[in-house]
Amino acid sequence: VGATNPTYTQLYADTNNPYIFTVLVTNTNGCQRESAPFYVYVNTAPVVQVTSTETLVCVGGEVTMTTNLADYNSPSLTYQWYTVNGSTETPIVGASEPTLTIIPNVTTTYRVKVFQTTSACLATGDITITVNADPVIAVSISVSVIC
Repeated sequence: VGATNPTYTQLYADTNNPYIFTVLVTNTNGCQRESAPFYVYVNTAPVVQVTSTETLVCVGGEVTMTTNLADYNSPSLTYQWYTVNGSTETPIVGASEPTLTIIPNVTTTYRVKVFQTTSACLATGDITITVNADPVIAVSISVSVIC
């Protein structure tokens, strides 16, 4: 109601039912024509939960992280994994699958971005893997010669 521009932009809440729109066009002679209705579905934004085989490892430990996105149109999803340092995201080259196996050297926050290609929805999920330093072992001998 009241939209008189050629482009209509409006935010709508997610719902199970479609929003139904028509366009009424009036020319300079006053003739009007109404379009066929078109339906717009607004889905709930997806949420990614990232799980891992371990969240605490020693130096050299291997971790597999997995995205969990329920059943969100899985054939139409793309994935990209990143390391995160403060507000800086660095893409991990070749990390474009729902799972990522990695051997971290230091405590690192990982982020996965999942893009749903048919709706252009983007979801992100983070997980921090803590890397503990190897223990230091000190050996001392009280007697250097034993019979």
